[in-house]
Amino acid sequence: MSAATWRGRLGAVRRSRVTAIAGSIVGTSVVTSALGFVFWTVAARSLPAATVGQLGSATAASLLLGEFGILGCGTLLISHLGTASPVRQRRLLVTAVAVSTGATGLLAAAFGVGAWLLIPSFAFLAPARATFWWLLAAAALTALGGVLDQAMLVLGRPVNQVIRNAVASGLKVLLLAAALLAGYSGVDWPLAGWVVGQVAACLLAARAAWRLTRTTHRVTVGEVRGTLRRYWPEAARHHGMNVALAAPSVLQPVIVAAVVTAESNALFTTVRLVSTFAFMAPYALAMGLFAASADDPQAGRQRARVVFRMSLALSLALYGVLFVTAPLILTVFGHDYAAGGVTYLRIIALGCPLLVFKDQYIARMRAARTLGPVMPYVLTATALEIAGTLAGAMVADLTGALAGWLLALGLGALWVSWQDRAADRPTPPLPGPPPRQPTTAGSSR
Repeated sequence: MSAATWRGRLGAVRRSRVTAIAGSIVGTSVVTSALGFVFWTVAARSLPAATVGQLGSATAASLLLGEFGILGCGTLLISHLGTASPVRQRRLLVTAVAVSTGATGLLAAAFGVGAWLLIPSFAFLAPARATFWWLLAAAALTALGGVLDQAMLVLGRPVNQVIRNAVASGLKVLLLAAALLAGYSGVDWPLAGWVVGQVAACLLAARAAWRLTRTTHRVTVGEVRGTLRRYWPEAARHHGMNVALAAPSVLQPVIVAAVVTAESNALFTTVRLVSTFAFMAPYALAMGLFAASADDPQAGRQRARVVFRMSLALSLALYGVLFVTAPLILTVFGHDYAAGGVTYLRIIALGCPLLVFKDQYIARMRAARTLGPVMPYVLTATALEIAGTLAGAMVADLTGALAGWLLALGLGALWVSWQDRAADRPTPPLPGPPPRQPTTAGSSR
C-alpha cells in the first residue's frame, strides 16, 4: 500500500470518528432533551409553578456543582485514554471517579448550606429537609456520569452513550409520573426520580468502562495517589478551561433563580429546555473535533475550518426553525407558558450561532494542547457573560439577563473572528541584505 493511500484511509477513519463521536453527543442530547421535554411538560402541567421553579433551581444547581466538581477529569481522560495501556487506563478511570465524586459531594454540601442561609429563593434547601440530600446525590452523580461518558467517547462505541442516557431519562419520567399518581406534589420526589435515573446511567457506564479496560490488575490507594500527583497539573489546566467555558451556561439558571420569582424561573426553565435543541448539534461537532484530534493535532487543524462552517450553517438553520415553531412548541407546557415564553425563547436561541465561534476555537486549542495562551480570552469571555447576565437581570428581569448574555457572546465572537483573520494573513518577510549577484567568468577582479 502506498503512503498516499494509507494517509487517505487514515484520514477517512479519523473523519468517521469525528462523525461517530458527534453523532453520539447529538443522539444523547436528542434523547435526553426529548425525554426531558416530557419530564418538564408533565411537571409543568401537574405541579404548581412555584414547585416547578424550585425543581428547576435544584436541577440547575446540581448541574453547576457537577461541572465545577469534576476537576478536569473528563477531558483529561479524553486526552490520555486512547494511547494508554489497559492497566494505566484503569488507574486513570479509578482516580478520576474518586476525585470528581468526592470533590463534588463536598462542594454540594457547602453550596447547599450557603444557599439556604444567604439566598431567600433557595430556602427550600434546609439541611433538615430531604431536598438538601437529594441535591448532594444529584450533584455527585452528575460529576460521575460526566467522567464516565467522556471516557467512553474514547474507549468504547460512542453510540452506547445514547442508550445509557436514554435509560436514565426514561426512569426520571416514570418515577415522576409514579409520584404524581401517588399524590405527591412537592419538589422532593421529582428530584429523587432525577437521582435514581442518574444512578442507573452511571452503573451502565461503569460496567462498560470496566469491561473495556481489560486487565486483572487491582488499583491500590497508593496508585491512585501516584496517578493524582502525576496528572493533577494537567487536570487543573483542563478544569480551569472547563469551568471558564461552562460557567456562563451553568451559572445563568442559578443567577436567574436567585433574582426572579419562582414563577418566572419556571418559565425560564421551560424556555431554556426547548432552546437546547438548537445548541446540541454545533456543540457536538466541536467536541467530536477535539476527541478525534487529541492524538493528531495536525489533522485537527486541517479539519477545523470545514467543521466550523458546517456548525455555523447548522446553527443558523436550527435557529430559523426554532424561531418559526416557538409558539407551537411552548403550547405543550400549557397556555401560560406559551403566552409568556415565545419572546424569551427567540432571544435565548440567538446564542446558538454566536457560541459556534467560541466552541470551535476552544476545540482547536484543545486538540493542539495549547491551553495556556487561550486562557485570557476564555476568562474574559466568561466574566463578560456572567456580568452581562447579572447586570441585565437586575435592570430588566429575565429579558435583561438574556440580552446581557447575548451582548457578551457577540463581543466574544467578534474577537475570535479577528483572531482567525489575523492568523490567515501571510507573514511579511523580514528585512535583510540584498541578494548577492553571481559572478561570471569574464568579470574583472
